Amino acid sequence: MSLVSTRRATKDDLRFVAATWFKSVWKNSPSMSLVGYEDFKPGFDRLLNRRIDNGRVTIAFPPDNPGELAGFAVHEGHTLHFAYVRNVYRRLGIGGALVRSLLCEKYSYDMGKLGLLFAEKMKLRYDPFPVE
Repeated sequence: MSLVSTRRATKDDLRFVAATWFKSVWKNSPSMSLVGYEDFKPGFDRLLNRRIDNGRVTIAFPPDNPGELAGFAVHEGHTLHFAYVRNVYRRLGIGGALVRSLLCEKYSYDMGKLGLLFAEKMKLRYDPFPVE
């Protein structure tokens, strides 16, 4: 049996995706210490919405529970914009299985220390200028 199954995000999923991505970047990105929240919020909201609207959001779920959201990836072509796995599903290989299934070759965003380790493990190249 497969470690993870995938599906396209629903509208309900997208609320969780946007909130989680926003919170994760605000709390974990090293460059956020240089930006005030009043500047970060409107700018990142625009970027996040553009990435979600122009790309694709793929949801990972346990094969025996399609309604459960174990993690997600926001990607455009072979470029990964953001990936996330819920705490309860971490360290099970779900993030790696999800990103491998998408055939991503690059990542577009500073993902913090853990994200950089993940990108290195997945052999992703950094490309700060994805399809615009």
